[in-house]
Amino acid sequence: MSLSELSSQIGIKQSNLSQSLKGNPTIGTLEAIAKCLHVKVSDLFEETDNGIKGYLEVGNEIRKINGAKDLLPIIGTFGIQTYLSPKVCKKDLKAYIKKTPSGNNDSFAGILDGIILFNIFRTKEYCEENIENYIFYLTLHKAGSSPQSLEFDCMEYSNGEGKIDYEMLLSMMWAEIVGFIDPNSDCSEYLD
Repeated sequence: MSLSELSSQIGIKQSNLSQSLKGNPTIGTLEAIAKCLHVKVSDLFEETDNGIKGYLEVGNEIRKINGAKDLLPIIGTFGIQTYLSPKVCKKDLKAYIKKTPSGNNDSFAGILDGIILFNIFRTKEYCEENIENYIFYLTLHKAGSSPQSLEFDCMEYSNGEGKIDYEMLLSMMWAEIVGFIDPNSDCSEYLD
């Protein structure tokens, strides 16, 4: 279908449609085009390799993952957040590690820049003198790399009296996440 035919069928001037497609089309324009072509809006976009590949087990089903798009049906189900902004990701991570968990165990998962999938699991333990202590287990996944698992014991980031230095804990976790993105890069865009 030519641009002229498409513009005629969706009721937009050809010059306006052409300009819109070169710039930033509205969702209304994209929906009209998709409806005219009998496709979904997502089918109008080229799928690119964004670094996420592999297999994910969901219940008793194995799903092949070729990109972030394949994770979309799963993200809402399991609470996995997608982050294009490292600042927002770091802010949410800080909020997670500082919050009091609702139960003995809880987790936080996200995809950063479509490059890595991370999961943090917190568990409560008791150490000497019945002092509550939390252990964070961080798992990092990236296409082409073996998963990495790390453990962060909150007592190692405390003042010795049970008060946790959350800024230090956050810095250490964030350094591991950023370092896993590309060990050969300074990853400066993630460090501010």
